[in-house]
Amino acid sequence: MDRRYFDDHGRRWFQPGDEVTRDGTDIHVVVDTNGCDKYAPDGMTVRCTKEPLGYLNDDGTRSDPWTKIGEEEFNICSRYDFVDPAIEALKPKPEPPRRGYDAPRLARRPDGRHEPGLRHDLWLEIPSQP
Repeated sequence: MDRRYFDDHGRRWFQPGDEVTRDGTDIHVVVDTNGCDKYAPDGMTVRCTKEPLGYLNDDGTRSDPWTKIGEEEFNICSRYDFVDPAIEALKPKPEPPRRGYDAPRLARRPDGRHEPGLRHDLWLEIPSQP
């Protein structure tokens, strides 16, 4: 594929013409984004091309769809996914735990033993009560 679909942090990089969905039952086409060449967008305008089923009510019925075919709206990108599951599979994996100097260190208790789960710079001395 000749374009980026995700940035280094896993945020979706939508472009005009992409097909997106909010809940899997709807399809929208991206009309415009507020992104640029260096950064993934955080907002975009989409046009509905397939109506969603509508919200599921407590009694099992469905309400009217929240959008109709042809309607446009501006919304945040994090609410949408690509329709194509092959594109979603390209999402980068989470970073492995850090090692070396930048890794969180274990804290030592006042008796010198390590305290699991605490970083060394977060340990506070609490004065004992008389």
